[in-house]
Amino acid sequence: MKPIILQDLIDAEAREAFARKDKWVILPLGSTEFHGPRGPYGTDHYVAWEIAKRVSAATGALLLPPLPYGFSPDHMGYPGTIHLEYETMRRVLGDIIASLHRHGVAKLLILLGHWGNYEVALETRETSRAMHPGLRIEVLRVFDDAVLGTEHLETVFGGRSSHGHGGAREVSGALYARPHLIPPAPAQVAQEYPPPEKRSYRELGWSGLPEEASAERGAKVIEITAEGIVRYLQNIGETGCHTNPHH
Repeated sequence: MKPIILQDLIDAEAREAFARKDKWVILPLGSTEFHGPRGPYGTDHYVAWEIAKRVSAATGALLLPPLPYGFSPDHMGYPGTIHLEYETMRRVLGDIIASLHRHGVAKLLILLGHWGNYEVALETRETSRAMHPGLRIEVLRVFDDAVLGTEHLETVFGGRSSHGHGGAREVSGALYARPHLIPPAPAQVAQEYPPPEKRSYRELGWSGLPEEASAERGAKVIEITAEGIVRYLQNIGETGCHTNPHH
């Protein structure tokens, strides 16, 4: 099954997609910000988009265009970072949700490629629930292993830690999504930066092991994470509840 992508739909196709009240609608949220020595600035929305496409294909969910900007104050010292203030982000999300509610959407999944959008997404979800009765909203972060049951993702990297801003996991996903990119070689990172145990996020603006990232590993990262999200949606659909206290 192919993903159902809103921006590709024409006329009656869109009306049909919005008429399917039993299906989820997915809104991927990303950022445009510095991602260390091997990660492109679009890492967060590239990864969220690739994962969301697979979730859509597996579930029949309607996939909305990704939002490529987010709440990114920590990286404004790096040229190219685009930051939306908290209130701006809240209002943008609120307007998107209001539009979807008007079109009859009953179930919305906000999928965060950029974890910095988490608090504003949670607040907007609560506000929107009160304003739009009957609209179910879930907020999920990609790579939230405890919620998605994806702890085994570390095996893709030989058991080495793959987390971190600009680290192996998300950079691998971005390199898979954008195969034409040619990042600095892993040896260059090892030569130019301190060994892993001496790396400081405060000093570098990134963390983790970007030298372990590859497009091949990214394919597995995207697949495993999408499978975890599909399981999550199936579980809450069957039980009508969830175990994550933040949701």
